[in-house]
Amino acid sequence: MRIAGAFRRSDTMVSVLRAEDGSFVDVNPAFETVLGWHIEEVIGRRPLELGIWPDLGTRSGLLMRLHTEQAIRSEPVRLRARGGELVNALLDVELMDHQGALYVLCMGRRTADTPAAPDRDDTGGYRELYLAAAKGLYPSLPERGFIDVNPAYCEFLGHSRD
Repeated sequence: MRIAGAFRRSDTMVSVLRAEDGSFVDVNPAFETVLGWHIEEVIGRRPLELGIWPDLGTRSGLLMRLHTEQAIRSEPVRLRARGGELVNALLDVELMDHQGALYVLCMGRRTADTPAAPDRDDTGGYRELYLAAAKGLYPSLPERGFIDVNPAYCEFLGHSRD
């Protein structure tokens, strides 16, 4: 299959995650090379388990935008490689439907080793309000579980955000 060959040969980091639980379904060799995680180590696990997102706020913001926009292009992000190295990248993310199941396709291009662009606050301070709210809040994908929960919701459930 030509698509599979392009996936495997691409210099761009590519990963496919199950939207339902955020677990990896597949990654390409470029993902393995840049982030240092082998395919056998990531399949069935979530990026949070591996510590790939050093800034959980950036991750949460991307997931909220993905829910409404369905696709995000050339988003500057910082990822953490297996050895702890911070990797700057431009990330393309898209929701895909395959045989009735939702998946998240991520394609990342490593950029120069300069700090990633600061997080954009397109929501007019929404993140700060979300975190400071006295009521429990949780953005979610339809029938697909939580994207994030605020501290008040964690307190209500008796759990930590970790």
